[in-house]
Amino acid sequence: MGNFRMKYSLFLILMSLLFSTQIFSQANQLQVSLNSKSNSETALDIQFTWSNNFTPTDGLVIESTQPMMLIPVSVQINGENIWLQNLSSLPENDSVVTWQTSSNSLIFLLRNGLVQEGDVINVNCNGMINPDKEAGENAILIKDITWRAGQIEISDQSYMSGNIPAVPNQEEN
Repeated sequence: MGNFRMKYSLFLILMSLLFSTQIFSQANQLQVSLNSKSNSETALDIQFTWSNNFTPTDGLVIESTQPMMLIPVSVQINGENIWLQNLSSLPENDSVVTWQTSSNSLIFLLRNGLVQEGDVINVNCNGMINPDKEAGENAILIKDITWRAGQIEISDQSYMSGNIPAVPNQEEN
């Protein structure tokens, strides 16, 4: 009877480890969807959705391994819309996110505590992403940002990742 209990306990431990590993691996997934705005392959509606697995220091960045140009249209945190301002400073209140772009990233600065671990974030953008099919991986990464004396420092650590779809969905007119 003792041998059965030991095997059963070992089975429960292994199943718990397997289940928690599956949950953790799925938690680091970033969903990226592209929709063509017209017959043009360059103009896209781009949506990024993820369940945050860290508490950002002063903001976060959506970074691509490929060139992209994004203009955020909306940001939702747990289903609530947040105001967007195109500024390079920390926002003055909790209902605002400031943003700026570079050739391969979209940077968001946040008030401390606005985004917590476990929050669901949805970012909708207009823009262009030109995945290089020959370059291999077309990854999107989410990283932490620290604001120091008016300068943005992007973490080397990637907290979330996803891939740019090879073919955008066509919007129906």
